[in-house]
Amino acid sequence: MLRSAGHPDLCAHHARMELLSLDQTTEEPMARKILGTIRDLRTGAALNHALGNLFVLTADGRISARRAVTLGYLGQLLAQTLPQINKERWYEDQDASLKEAMHAALLRPVQNTPAAKFAQAVFRRALGEEQSEAESPDS
Repeated sequence: MLRSAGHPDLCAHHARMELLSLDQTTEEPMARKILGTIRDLRTGAALNHALGNLFVLTADGRISARRAVTLGYLGQLLAQTLPQINKERWYEDQDASLKEAMHAALLRPVQNTPAAKFAQAVFRRALGEEQSEAESPDS
């Protein structure tokens, strides 16, 4: 093909493609348009803001439907983790004595229940230890 009058080396088609690629590199990144000033997606408000921006960009046709679906799904996954994040933050704010009490309660084995006796019998058999008649799960 012939060189473009507006470009020293490229044909008109490739000169136009180069111009488009230069416009895209100088344009604000799409992530910045979606997130805005948000730097942390660990709150419901921040996640809602980002998804709202995604909605606007999709409606304007600046994001493909496929990319919008993917980002929407990732937003849903992030939203599902928010309750666990809040629990972790609550736990971090507690004093040491409460944490110790919680650990003791959670780690204390439940004894003298049928399920506990059965589990002990299974472990003993798995380890090859003999089981006495008194510890039998049937008793």
